[in-house]
This record gives sequence, C-alpha cells and structure tokens, in this order.
Amino acid sequence: MLSPTRGSAERARSARLSVLLLQDCITFRIYPKVTKPSVGEIRRILTHDGLAHIGRIVPDQPNSDLTTLVVMFPSMDVAHADRLQTAWNGCLEYLNGRGLMLSPFFQGSKQPAQYNPDFHPFQAPFPICAFRPMTLRDIVFIMNQDGFREYHRRFGAKYEAGAFAASTGLPQLYQRAAEKFA
Repeated sequence: MLSPTRGSAERARSARLSVLLLQDCITFRIYPKVTKPSVGEIRRILTHDGLAHIGRIVPDQPNSDLTTLVVMFPSMDVAHADRLQTAWNGCLEYLNGRGLMLSPFFQGSKQPAQYNPDFHPFQAPFPICAFRPMTLRDIVFIMNQDGFREYHRRFGAKYEAGAFAASTGLPQLYQRAAEKFA
C-alpha cells in the first residue's frame, strides 16, 4: 500500500512497479539450494529457464518488452559467483538467437558498462541473471551471429526501409553488425 507521506515521485515509482507486478511482467526463479554449482549446471538452469520464459512473452501485448525473468542464486558461494559469467558466455548466443537478452550480476563482476569501461554496473549482493525480450535498441549489445540473425529477423525490414535517422546512431550500429556477422 502506498504511504500518503511518501513523496510524489516515490509514489509514482511505486505505482508503476505495482502495475508491472500486477500485469505479471516480472517473474522470479529462486534456487536456494545451489551453493557450489558447476558452470554446466548454471548453463542448464539458464537455458531451461530462458526457454521457458520465451513462452510467457506475448509480442503484440502492450509492454511485452518488459516481460522479465530474474533467476536468483541467493546461497551461491561468492567464490563460485564468477561461474555465472562463464555460464552466461556459454548460452548467450543460443538464447540471443531465440530473441532473449540476458545479463549476469554478481559481487565482483568485472563486466564494464557499454560506454564507460570504468563503471561496473553488473554488481549484486548474490548472483542473479536477468532475462528480457530483445528490443530495437539492443543492436548495441548484439555480440554473436545467432543474436544478429534474430535481431535482423525482427527489425531488419525497418532498417532497410530507412525508418531511423542517422542521428539516432542505430543505422550505423546495424550496418557494423551486419558487416561483422554476415
């Protein structure tokens, strides 16, 4: 319940979060018994849960691009948290090729922000991996051939029709990716 003493910005943010939760846009999968997993075990979990998540996405529905899955490993030993990054690397192309974007977060992650190598935003108190549907602006994150093929399938016609001004930077990013992954 929203508190009448909260500031209006906080009330608005809380209301938006409540609406998203009510629309069933966010799903949490928690693996409390996973403490010292192998890379293969994590990769199997991410691939299984990611594929199951695809079935929850209804592309033509409003806010379908907000349909998010957060896979959490709250008991994973911090010494094994970097295995999440390795597992992510192992299933990224496969899941990107099916239209999913995913990002691992854990203590000590060295993954830099896209445009600032000194900023490391992929930190979390325990390992998690967030999944969401691929969107138009994801061209900046496409790092593999299967991901580009799926991106092209979804958005290529818009680029080919000249739907984006050069000032957005999207056509240039798309062209670079097309040259890299063609």
